[in-house]
Amino acid sequence: MITPLHLEILMHYFVYATPFRADSETIRSYIQYWVEVGCLEPTDAGTLSYDVTEKGQAWINKVLSTPMPTQKWVWE
Repeated sequence: MITPLHLEILMHYFVYATPFRADSETIRSYIQYWVEVGCLEPTDAGTLSYDVTEKGQAWINKVLSTPMPTQKWVWE
C-alpha cells in the first residue's frame, strides 16, 4: 500500500535534486520501493540522490490529473 510518505518522497525527487530531508530505515525502505518498481533510479552510487524515471513521471502526472471529488447525494 502506498502511503502519504511514499508520495512525499517521490514528489520530493520530482521537484528537487537534493537528498530527502530525513534519513531513517523507513525512508530508505520507501525509497527502495520506488527504485524496485522503476519510478526512481540513483543518480550516483553511494549518494542519497535519485532521479525520477519516465515511469515515475508518468505515475505522478496521472496522480496529479485525478479530478477532485465532488459530493453527490444519492436518494434511494
